[in-house]
Amino acid sequence: MLKKSDYLLGHTIINLIKAKINDIDIYEIETKVEYGLDYGEVVSVGQDKVNNNILREIEDLNLSSDDYDTIILETPVW
Repeated sequence: MLKKSDYLLGHTIINLIKAKINDIDIYEIETKVEYGLDYGEVVSVGQDKVNNNILREIEDLNLSSDDYDTIILETPVW
């Protein structure tokens, strides 16, 4: 189960990047369907998606990568 501290750590990293780069846009990539909070359920659903080569759909960010010179993706690592 994700803890609030996991979420806050991600935002701490984003804030460190913002402190070094003045002009920055930050977007959060969100999935159309969220996983549940039960660890066993999350693992089961995740394994099923990997085994069946299913990618999760994400919400449209309504932006163009052509508008940016550099794109940084910050992802969780557990």
